[in-house]
Amino acid sequence: MRELDLGAGQSMTLCWIPPGASWIGSRDRPYAAELTAFKLRVERGFWLGSTAVTRGQWRAIRGDVPEPGFEDMDLPDRHPVVNVSWFEALQFCADLQARFLPEVPAPVGPLESLVQADDCSAVTWSGGVGFRLPSECEWEYACRGAGRLARGLAETPFGDGEEVFEQRAWYMGNSTERTHPVDRAPEENVLPHPLGLRQVIGNVNEWCLDLYRAERWAELRPGRGQAAHGRRPADSATLSEAFDALRMLRLAEAGELGSTASREILTVYRDSGGQKGGLEGLQAALNKTYSAGGRQRVLRGGSWDGTAADAASAYRGRGQPVVRVGGVGFRVCLSPRPKTEAGPERRRTGPVKPGGARSGADPCADAEAGGQQEA
Repeated sequence: MRELDLGAGQSMTLCWIPPGASWIGSRDRPYAAELTAFKLRVERGFWLGSTAVTRGQWRAIRGDVPEPGFEDMDLPDRHPVVNVSWFEALQFCADLQARFLPEVPAPVGPLESLVQADDCSAVTWSGGVGFRLPSECEWEYACRGAGRLARGLAETPFGDGEEVFEQRAWYMGNSTERTHPVDRAPEENVLPHPLGLRQVIGNVNEWCLDLYRAERWAELRPGRGQAAHGRRPADSATLSEAFDALRMLRLAEAGELGSTASREILTVYRDSGGQKGGLEGLQAALNKTYSAGGRQRVLRGGSWDGTAADAASAYRGRGQPVVRVGGVGFRVCLSPRPKTEAGPERRRTGPVKPGGARSGADPCADAEAGGQQEA
């Protein structure tokens, strides 16, 4: 593990995700976008935040912390930061780059496109060294323990069974409608993730770097063409199919969208007059929300206000890059330098202070291999 000293009494722990192979996707989940299962091989390792970025970490790097929308949080600085857009999450990564690797060009940019941007297609990944969001494949590969959580395609990375799930993941059934500290599970004495990660499943959905494509897994399956990461346009969402007002209303009434989304949809419907007028108002609101930003980015992991079906390693969510949601946060990924003479497990792992190459404190220097563009 590596520890970054963020100042203001805050630090960030990064876990090493080694190269290897793991099954990802699903064979039997009821969502077409998840139904291609294949074995992903990651040729180069990477670093990944042990937890989602916390409110305290955000304050140390960015200053003011977005309000979560609920009160009475215990240990508020240990809760994941929420209500941050995809662009704002990348700006946090860019700030880490400027602090710890000032002489290395940021791997995601151009930076000016991260400020007040309304089209995420302007943002590209160079595949270079530095801080960024994880790709979708990297996220699921790490979530499943880089192949160390065998048992094939279990729906969660923790094995099968509702009892195990209830112990480990915060979702709408046990969260009491709020986030929880990133180092606290629903029950104590649970087995740790083999790579040291915490709450990969549940608590908050996590932004990934990729544009969302329903056919992504089919494209990456062995024997099929590889899609260029992050540069392929997202499928356009047809409102009549993906965001039909009546369908969304029925899902909200059944509580199948999560507490926050259901409450928002029912409120818009009621305030618009109900019946036909309410549907028209709801459709207008959906059109406005889901057309903002043009293209959707991937969300993974499930959240405190989401259903049990979303709290699974195979779950593939999506969101507009400009939208801020109380159930969405992010986790930092670090693409390391090319292979050095010794791997991370054989080097000291003391705190890394700001300064990067100029001060000799390089958080990438003891990585085994460079970043994985397609993983």
